[in-house]
Formats: sequence, structure tokens, C-alpha cells
Amino acid sequence: MTEAEYQALLRAAAGGAGRGVSLARFITEAALTAAGEPRTASRAAAPSRLALAEIMDAVAAVNRVGNNLNQLAREKNATGQRPVGTVGEVERARTALQRLAEKAERSL
Repeated sequence: MTEAEYQALLRAAAGGAGRGVSLARFITEAALTAAGEPRTASRAAAPSRLALAEIMDAVAAVNRVGNNLNQLAREKNATGQRPVGTVGEVERARTALQRLAEKAERSL
């Protein structure tokens, strides 16, 4: 294999249909496809690394918003009054949860 061919395979593994897969996984998938092997359920259902990273980012956003909501609830319970910013934080929670649901749905 020439250096140019090797670099082309690396680029394809990083940015092609199987975005974010290792070179070994990319070559394995290509070889199995060329051999006419049907995709197994586990191979077909495995999300790409990019999809997993997007889901992890969305989960982190939901966790941050959840932490903020817990702090607001603690203040409400202590004072009996709704803290300033509660309505906005609830809306951010809805947005973060919707984003997570959309990213999870796309990766399935």
C-alpha cells in the first residue's frame, strides 16, 4: 500500500459513511461488504463515534440544567417563594431534553 492510499483510507474512515471509526473497523466493514456478508444487527445498529459524542454533549447539557433546577427547587423549598429565573431554567430544561431526544433518535 502506498502512503497516498493509506492516507486516503484514513480520511475515508474519519469522514466517510462510517464517520469516526478506526481504520481497522473501516477496512473490516469494507471487506465484509465486498464479500457479500450481510450486516449483522449489532454492526448495523452501532452508532458512529460522532453520534455518541453528540449524545454525550446533550446528556451533559441535561445534567447541567437538572443541577440548576435542583438548586432552584431547594431555594423554593427553603423560602416558599419561586426564585428569579425559574421559568427560564425550566424552558432550558425542555430544550435540552428535546435536543437529547432528537440526537438519540437520529443515532438509532
